Amino acid sequence: MSKLCPVCRINMTQIYGTAETSLSVNIDQCSKCGGFWFDNQELFIISPNIAEEYDTLVNAQGTPDSLPKNRICPNCQLPLILLKDPELSKILQIDICPKCLGMWLDKGEFLQYKEYQKEKIERAKKEDALRAAENLRKLQGSEQFWQFLMSDPYRPMETSEATEFIGNLESVLLWLINLILGRLKV
Repeated sequence: MSKLCPVCRINMTQIYGTAETSLSVNIDQCSKCGGFWFDNQELFIISPNIAEEYDTLVNAQGTPDSLPKNRICPNCQLPLILLKDPELSKILQIDICPKCLGMWLDKGEFLQYKEYQKEKIERAKKEDALRAAENLRKLQGSEQFWQFLMSDPYRPMETSEATEFIGNLESVLLWLINLILGRLKV
């Protein structure tokens, strides 16, 4: 059964796509205004190539039908409300159903959201890498760093033989690291 567009009140067309997990996802698009309806969570998991294929950016004024007035959820028949997310409201306006959590995006907003999502993921990856590098830098000069490198989860280290082995291994590793860093001449 097709759903009615929250803006135009005509039957929408189903678009079949894939999620990032390769599962099938069905979203709805209005053939008149070009907007998209996403059932709960579909917007977050659908592959960006669907946005590139079916959505187009619009000029800064938007379309005449893009004003958020009296939009009705195609599932629950309740008025949609504007999603209040300070980070997203600078980019786009998403209408959401307070009951089923379905979301409506006007023409151009689907593509904008997927671009924003991609940038946010890349930014998070960079921040994680910088945080990991900083933690490693802090840890490198500490005894904990060497204890971590020398730890062997499969062998108990309680005997004097094991202690001597670890000491020798640590000396060899330090010599190799200094050699690699150019601090020693062979």
